[in-house]
Amino acid sequence: FELPFKITRDSKLQWLQFQTLHRILPTNYYLHKLKLIESPNCSFFEKKPETIDHLFVECYEVKNLWRAVEDLFLRQYKIPITFDRHNIIFGKYKECKKNRVPNLLVYIIKHYIFTWRFKTVPTLIFMDLKEKIKSRFLIEKYLLLRNCKFDEYENHWQHINDSL
Repeated sequence: FELPFKITRDSKLQWLQFQTLHRILPTNYYLHKLKLIESPNCSFFEKKPETIDHLFVECYEVKNLWRAVEDLFLRQYKIPITFDRHNIIFGKYKECKKNRVPNLLVYIIKHYIFTWRFKTVPTLIFMDLKEKIKSRFLIEKYLLLRNCKFDEYENHWQHINDSL
């Protein structure tokens, strides 16, 4: 439960991960169980119940988004990142410092998916997500350099930020 607090200072990302881990994220399935909405189905395709696993891992549109980010990081940054169910839901806890970028990336993407489902036309747009990732990474760069954590910046972020 401490991983999100080691990865980022963004309380929205921390809170989303906390809700995910405690299985209290207000997905359509959960809200339907509480009798707050009529349908438990997915916000994107409405064919299956929108559980946490479905929303972040199983949904067809979400799978395409994860693949597009994997391709981007492999092609542009030469970083092989693989997103599987366990990494998406729980994160990579072993070698926390080494996996800081992939974990933060997962939190950013999950936040994007979760907030985008409330749009009137819930269609995930890769270019929009790419801009959100870029701005979040620039914020991380600023925070690290402002706090004189030059080594951490060079080890984890510089090769990415130089490409942004």
